[in-house]
Amino acid sequence: MESVILVANRGDLLCDFKEMMRQHFSEALFQSTSGQDEFAVELTRKDQLYFTYCGKVEGIGWEEDEMKFISSYFLTPPHVYRLDYRGIEFVKKALLIIANSPDYLIDNDCGTLLPGHAFAQKMQQSPTWYWFHDL
Repeated sequence: MESVILVANRGDLLCDFKEMMRQHFSEALFQSTSGQDEFAVELTRKDQLYFTYCGKVEGIGWEEDEMKFISSYFLTPPHVYRLDYRGIEFVKKALLIIANSPDYLIDNDCGTLLPGHAFAQKMQQSPTWYWFHDL
């Protein structure tokens, strides 16, 4: 399973994310997981997303220049959400729905850390982008 990190200025967005996913993927199976700070969405056996609220930015493992960028991007201490996924096309669709906004930063764990709307634009301009080739 791979992961994408979503950075936001709030720590109470899981319910919003879940509602947006329900609106766009009504055929998907939604499951509560072991914790209050997570949920799962299964579109098919090959298309799964696990949303987890990780708390504040500390301890995620970004490099110094990434941390400076993240810290300077938000006026308040940022919060981290991890999206573990199977099916890169499914996570791309989800990111277009939930994070196509300058209110977020997206880190694909393959060298790209961009504001949400810029990340979405990159996905839309290169629909076949397979970000693991960037490694």
